Amino acid sequence: MDQQKSSISGAMKKINIIHKAMLFGPIITGIILYQLGESKDHVPYFGSESPLIAIVAISIICILSGDVLYKKKISKTITDPTLNKKLQSFKTAYALRISLIKGPAMVLSLFYYTTLNLTYLIIAGVLVLYIIALAPTKDKIAMHLNLQGKDKADLYRTP
Repeated sequence: MDQQKSSISGAMKKINIIHKAMLFGPIITGIILYQLGESKDHVPYFGSESPLIAIVAISIICILSGDVLYKKKISKTITDPTLNKKLQSFKTAYALRISLIKGPAMVLSLFYYTTLNLTYLIIAGVLVLYIIALAPTKDKIAMHLNLQGKDKADLYRTP
């Protein structure tokens, strides 16, 4: 029992580490590139030379495809016999979902640095806020994995 509890606790810690690592990448990149910008009087603008619509569309496509892949992986996970296997599959699905949001956020930070158009950095900030909203809590994990009975109790018993 203690071994199962420790492996569940370890899986939860790994999921939280993945979340924090994926979250801080775009934040730190955005801060560094903002500080490296040549001009400090940055303003958002919507010039005709800006491929803003394409970038927003790609970001939305990445979010939607991440959600579809996440739900597909989670639907297969629900039939796994043990909570440990379910958590391992959840970790993989979650990392994939967050990666497909982190990628556009990083690219938007680079677009900001090359154009000094603050609009790109603002959109990257919105994507970071979305990553924060997707933070893995025990309630969300139990709901997404459709945990019942003993599995749900074991998940909530871990620190």
